[in-house]
Amino acid sequence: VACFQGFLLVQLILAWERDVLTLSDPNMAGSSDRMDNLVRDYLLYRGFTSTLKVLESEIKSDKDKGFRADKVVEQMIYYIQQYELGALREYWAHLDRRVFSRLEHAHSAGVNKLSRSLLRLYLVHAVQSGRTEKVSEFFEKLAPEIQGQPEWREWFVLPFLSSPEQNPAFMMYFTKQWADTFIVSLHNFLSVIFQSMPVPTLLSFEMEQAKMVQLKEENDMLRQQVAVLQQREVKKALKEKEKAQVKLAGSGELMEEFYAGPMETRSDLDNTKAGRGKSSNSPSPVRKPTLLSTIKPQLPSAKKPAGKVAAAMQKKEETSQQKPVSPGIQRKAEAIKAAKPPPESAKTTLVQKQAMKQQKAVSLEQQRRELLSKAQAAQARSSVIVQEAQESTGMRKDSEGAKEVQKMPPPSYTGKEAKTGVKQEAVSLPSRDGSLPVSTPKVPAKEKEEQHPFLVLSQEDYIEHHSSITHCRFSVSGTCIASADIDGVVKVWNFSPAPVTIATIMSKSPIQSLEWVTKPSRLLLLGSRHSTVRLYDTEAKKNLVEAKIDPLYPRVVTMACSPSGSSFVCGIARQTGNAEGRLQMWDMKTMKLQRELPFDPPAVCANCTAFTFNGHLLVSGASDGVIRLFDMQRYDCLMSWQAHSGEVYSVQFSCDETSIFSMGADGKFREWSVHRVGTRLADLPVHEGATGPFVVSGYGGYKQVQAPGGKLFAFDAEGNYVLTCTGNGGIIYKLGDSTLTKTLSLGGHRSPVVSVDWCTAMNCGTCVTGSMDGKIKVSTLLMQ
Repeated sequence: VACFQGFLLVQLILAWERDVLTLSDPNMAGSSDRMDNLVRDYLLYRGFTSTLKVLESEIKSDKDKGFRADKVVEQMIYYIQQYELGALREYWAHLDRRVFSRLEHAHSAGVNKLSRSLLRLYLVHAVQSGRTEKVSEFFEKLAPEIQGQPEWREWFVLPFLSSPEQNPAFMMYFTKQWADTFIVSLHNFLSVIFQSMPVPTLLSFEMEQAKMVQLKEENDMLRQQVAVLQQREVKKALKEKEKAQVKLAGSGELMEEFYAGPMETRSDLDNTKAGRGKSSNSPSPVRKPTLLSTIKPQLPSAKKPAGKVAAAMQKKEETSQQKPVSPGIQRKAEAIKAAKPPPESAKTTLVQKQAMKQQKAVSLEQQRRELLSKAQAAQARSSVIVQEAQESTGMRKDSEGAKEVQKMPPPSYTGKEAKTGVKQEAVSLPSRDGSLPVSTPKVPAKEKEEQHPFLVLSQEDYIEHHSSITHCRFSVSGTCIASADIDGVVKVWNFSPAPVTIATIMSKSPIQSLEWVTKPSRLLLLGSRHSTVRLYDTEAKKNLVEAKIDPLYPRVVTMACSPSGSSFVCGIARQTGNAEGRLQMWDMKTMKLQRELPFDPPAVCANCTAFTFNGHLLVSGASDGVIRLFDMQRYDCLMSWQAHSGEVYSVQFSCDETSIFSMGADGKFREWSVHRVGTRLADLPVHEGATGPFVVSGYGGYKQVQAPGGKLFAFDAEGNYVLTCTGNGGIIYKLGDSTLTKTLSLGGHRSPVVSVDWCTAMNCGTCVTGSMDGKIKVSTLLMQ
């Protein structure tokens, strides 16, 4: 029955999360807290101490609770549990004057319904606690007010019923589901109201700052896209240039041979002209055979190009043959022809002889041009013939290479290839220079697509640490990284365009846990082994608060900040002995303990924790191998199940928050359902050594063993790919139905990677991997 009730409550919470009304903590609450601190600083600066005292007193007695819906609901439940009916009604009246009266008239019915349900919850709690005098007191005080309302008519018999929980009229109100539903509805209603309230002018700078940060991120993203496009254009231009050079080099020798033909023809024509000038009766000299004369008789017997190529060549030849003579020569020839007198009987004058010589010169010039045009046409035909000959030769080589491959014996596979079932087929590819074929492995098309889904834009190394890395985490905004090592040194640094250290934090004891605060994103939480939790400002480069925890449990093993930034959860444990620990919730503003979450049995400690996107649910993995799911509105453990045979090292919600992923000391990577308790959805086949503990061996029996402390896996923005640890870098897998497909290896390390993270703040996803040699590598990826 308890498991069924927990399942119903989880379904109810998830249904509300999908609705529009679900708002965990409005931005106005965090902005009001920061503005209060700024006002305090200003009053101290001006010396207005009396005004500061009045402000502090009014903040302590603030009934609005800083516009935090969870605090307001807690105050109402406190009044109900203490049977303070007057204080409860006065508190609701204050909210009515302060907030509800400013709503539109259409929302008044909902406000009245919530008011009636709140009073009915008071009566149900009094009846269940056996305080019948409180029930009678309720009707005595409120009878004049509610006796005329039809909604309260049947409730006046409640003090006279012996078992009202069995009465059909009141049975629903005495169920736990009704109370939980009303509390969630009241919380969401207040969240919507506080979120919709107009923001004062003094708080408007927060929105401007958020816009500036968004514009800066968009500019960075556009710069990266422009750089990628420029690189592609440069590569494309280089490829085209190389292709053009190869074509020119192949046709250079043939062009030189055909250029020699017209030159020889012109020299022959000059000799002929000179011979005719000497004697008109001398016979024409015999022309020497040229390259054109030797090629031209062979052209008809050669292989002619077919189709469009032949038509284009024929058209080009006709055009070249019909090419007109230059206008100057044509006008000269026409003038000579017009000046030529009609032939006489036998007598030829000196002028007529000169005109005949000029006419012969013009005809020789026309013949030379015709020869040049024919030479060009012959050159085009021969180039096509040579190209076809090369293609036929290449096809013959390909067929011969394929025959050689068929004659080759089948390749022998090693044991590793036999296990994985991957075969490599040798394919003979002829080289460009016609040398022996080269055998290359044939990869299926599907495998090629899986191997290259990402484009690695850049990889940068950060080598400021001098010992093994324990944590490396991106900030919420994705602009910087915080990393820690086993010597207690914490570095905060920018990774773009080059790694630059922003701040260095020294600690006397090793840092056990590291967490970025969600709001504001410049704050960093650090948990040590000596009972301290520090809140560090990375911009001001100073410690804001250093809180002391229970000295019986000095190790702060894990921390998780709520999405609103108003609180955080930390798991603490004993220094030595058994793994007994506690799971506590702290207020971020005051850095004081709020409450302890139930941890059964107490002789275990939480190794890892994670929130949902709105902070309603918290998951933790413990040293006993059990995963526990907490309701952070009721601060109760909803469900738990045995997930691993050893310790649970890392847990995370899926992107749609319908499942939980976990890694444990048993080397398993598993996926669990949130809706069905303890139902394992998949046992993902991750590589060996991805879950830790991590070991480095050396000469002389040296051996270093490190237990996991940071994130062992990280998802991309859409949850389709996961980054894991390996012995020399990181491996990215593609998530499928109960399968993992290896996609990309991010190497560059000489020792095991112990912590990873994946930033999804921008389109260009950035991965960080930290190893035991103190080296951190940042890889910027782009989805192809």
